[in-house]
Amino acid sequence: MDKKYPSSLFWTQLIMDFLVRHIYLCIPGFTLVIVGIWVRPCLYIGVGFLLLDAGLSLFSALRTRSVFLNSNDPNFKEAQDAVLSANWDQNLRDLVDCKIQQQGPNTDVTEDPNERPDHERYTTQ
Repeated sequence: MDKKYPSSLFWTQLIMDFLVRHIYLCIPGFTLVIVGIWVRPCLYIGVGFLLLDAGLSLFSALRTRSVFLNSNDPNFKEAQDAVLSANWDQNLRDLVDCKIQQQGPNTDVTEDPNERPDHERYTTQ
């Protein structure tokens, strides 16, 4: 079976990385490009920031795609099969819902009935 990574997932990650993950490059890049309308060196520096941001985002998206296509980790197999299927968005939602239902509510919290709530613990009487 030939595995195919969803192109919409690739482009979504690429755009989100460009705008959000590398915001420290994106905002100064756009700002310098706007200032570059009047000051030519700022335009070149801003375009440089945006190209660096685009390159880092592309590298990250390609790395994620490679992991999804080439991973042999048995713990990751279920998520990998959900994403690489034809109806990947619905399968991924179903997988997450199933994992949430398996975990149940507050499974990682152990409550002691004798322990006072935080707001009472630190008050003086």
